[in-house]
Amino acid sequence: MESVFHPGSSLPSPSQSSGNRWLGRILKGKLKKGFISLQHLQTGTNTGDTSDESNAERLTKMDSKLMATDQLLVTARRLDSAGRLIQDFIDYACSNKASISGIKRKSQQLKRGVVPMIIKASSTLEGIGTILAPAAGTKYVFNRNECKRKRDVVDESSTLSSDLQLVMNYISETDAQEITPPKKKRTITTRKVTESVSLPEPKSGKYYTKTEVINILSPIDKGSHKLASTMAEMVRLRYVPVKVCALQRMLRKKRGGKAIVDTPWSIGRTGIASPDEMKGFAEFVNKQQGRTFDKSDIRDFLVKTQRDRLTAAGYVPSHLFLMRNTAGAEKEMHKHYHEHILIPGINAQRKKYHDFDIDAGSPVPKDLHAVTWCDGALSQIAATKCNAELFRENEITCNKQNAARTAVEQSCDTGTVFRALKASLPSLYTVGDGPPGPMKQRILRLFDNLVLKLKPTKKNALVDFLSILSGLATRVCTKSNIQSGFIAAGK
Repeated sequence: MESVFHPGSSLPSPSQSSGNRWLGRILKGKLKKGFISLQHLQTGTNTGDTSDESNAERLTKMDSKLMATDQLLVTARRLDSAGRLIQDFIDYACSNKASISGIKRKSQQLKRGVVPMIIKASSTLEGIGTILAPAAGTKYVFNRNECKRKRDVVDESSTLSSDLQLVMNYISETDAQEITPPKKKRTITTRKVTESVSLPEPKSGKYYTKTEVINILSPIDKGSHKLASTMAEMVRLRYVPVKVCALQRMLRKKRGGKAIVDTPWSIGRTGIASPDEMKGFAEFVNKQQGRTFDKSDIRDFLVKTQRDRLTAAGYVPSHLFLMRNTAGAEKEMHKHYHEHILIPGINAQRKKYHDFDIDAGSPVPKDLHAVTWCDGALSQIAATKCNAELFRENEITCNKQNAARTAVEQSCDTGTVFRALKASLPSLYTVGDGPPGPMKQRILRLFDNLVLKLKPTKKNALVDFLSILSGLATRVCTKSNIQSGFIAAGK
């Protein structure tokens, strides 16, 4: 049987008889509010008196800020009126016309009107501050700063009350500060300017290497339209498998004095070792039957991988020695320098510039004879004597400087590299200014692993110096600066 609604009768509820099930289905979801409104219209009640399920208007965030601003301006005007009333009371109390009855009458007026208004204004301003706060947690930050402000301002030995000291400090701070409204952002329409760029094809036939990219981009002026067009053209022609932002970061690193190594292109940070390098190390391990490997072998492999990358890119790897002042430590340091840095470095130069590989087993030709110089430190002389046979096998002659003459005869001392490095060092520590970057984190972990007990000032100076040494060395160790020391020493 079909249900019929007659005017004047009450609107049935969706949960009544089974014949009204269709109405229950319709009233689900968003139509429920409409049903409640129709019930109130039928009974003649006002929809404004309904529950939260009624269609009462809700305030938006903009409406809340507008009302808070209006209330803020009203409170400011009332506080101005209160200040004038208090000033009038003070003027009357200090004048010759003041009487005890008049002072009592005006003080009662302040007590009944001004004091409650100031207390109410304080509560209102605190609520408005919560509404107009730019981010959550602003009140928590204010409470923390307020506790610190009280500790700095309030003097317990002063004859003034703590509230009066805070009020006087507030006056002095607000007089020194000037709140300026933020400037509106100007919308500037720019016309995209592009230049026609002709790029050479990659040597590999598919992608540029990182060195090829740097060689193309480095001569172009920084910030020019040609630079932007060249990067965009590289990406468009698929000569690089990365986006323009990656090319910008790489060029910024190169111009900042950092080394760019020809590692495989990758999305994100370059790995410590490529899959091919890891595969080669795994094959080396499999061939070493019966040998036990530990973490030090993996560390040495990763260090060698990084050194080979830098050497292949034409850079000289840097070495850092952190040692304790124990007996024989300096001698071992010099021996390690001879065996792992000096002699391999000389042989690398022979291979690079004269195509001679000592690992092939052939003796070193006489025309590739090398000469080294050292000072008269006893530990260095002892290490040289221990490695005399090693120097002889590699066709290297070791000479010693004259006593007390290194300042005028040693190339590093007479050159400009050391002086330029010292002049470029920052004068302020940066270890405590914010969270340390990746380089400083690695150096700090190294210090912690070595359990070095240093003064905070010395430790901060070392961390700062080591963090910027690679960039400074790249900028300072130019060809002309290095040659100046050899020319001045007559070598």
